[in-house]
Amino acid sequence: MVYFVFDLDSTLADIAPVYFYLELLKRLESTSYNMGIIAYKHFVDVILERETNLRNPLYILRPRILDIFTDIYGLKQMRRCEGVVIYSNNGYLPCLEFVRDLIEQFLGVKKLICTCVYLRDKDRKDGSKKTWRDLKRILVDRCDANPSLGPESVVFFDDLPDHVLRNQLPPENYIHVEAYNYTRTDESLAYIKAAFIAAIQACGIIDQPVLFSNYTKSIHSLYKLSGNTSNNKLNTFKTVFTIIDADTKRIPERVGKPELNDGVILDVMNRYYNGPVAPFVNSLPIQQTTTGALEATNSIGINNSEINTSLVNPFQSNHLGGGKKKQHKTLRKRRYKQKTRTYSRRV
Repeated sequence: MVYFVFDLDSTLADIAPVYFYLELLKRLESTSYNMGIIAYKHFVDVILERETNLRNPLYILRPRILDIFTDIYGLKQMRRCEGVVIYSNNGYLPCLEFVRDLIEQFLGVKKLICTCVYLRDKDRKDGSKKTWRDLKRILVDRCDANPSLGPESVVFFDDLPDHVLRNQLPPENYIHVEAYNYTRTDESLAYIKAAFIAAIQACGIIDQPVLFSNYTKSIHSLYKLSGNTSNNKLNTFKTVFTIIDADTKRIPERVGKPELNDGVILDVMNRYYNGPVAPFVNSLPIQQTTTGALEATNSIGINNSEINTSLVNPFQSNHLGGGKKKQHKTLRKRRYKQKTRTYSRRV
């Protein structure tokens, strides 16, 4: 089985527009942990809702990346993929965790991305160099990889072509992707700001003057935001909300959809979807997500009738399950999957 390892900036996402707000949310967490967690989760939900809006996404995440991670999740269920790592030279860990949380929230799973490794990670002994020695140690210690893991079991995606890893992995396992950067409109930046404000309101901190005052003083001292009192901050927040609500009632103009050639990533997904199936274990049934998987089982002598197909692809199943919130989420993912997939997997 394989591990997929992704760089963050210009590969998985263009995180710059939300960096400021992630730092503010972390400062709120240090002021009041419970409120910080509530606000952060609300921020992730609001950003994801817009990110999956097919008419006008924010394009924080690389286009198609949710589709690609849906494929990776299918590979994991088929036990052809062991897990995913985000391995980046970004110096702020919450940026990596935010992208992880968006992806896993969309899929409705946990621990698909088994760890996030940022620039100053304690397990990086080779500094900013991305090396097999560091990566293997991290996979073994954090992702429960077999100590005998070899470079052939890792596929690395990065927008830079010249990391040390390039000479340490098989040539077909170092995937140089087109760099992703996106220029956003004022409307999309205003939406992100409004999402942060909504998160602050959702946690209730503005209703607790002492906590709110301490939090805004911390923000003001670092970023020199306008206003010196909590009341001024609150009035500013309310004013911004009124403007955003008015603007989002119409379809805003925006920069055109980014066009990226992600054929190299899709080819990797095809390679592993069409590869040999892992040995069948009754206690851990293989999830069948493509007809190609069934054909592959025939080729290695596995009787399809023995395979438990009760675990089905959520985009193919008619059963929604769970309460209304979970049902709505499943329907949203299914619509996204059906509308965004523009390629067919070769089987």
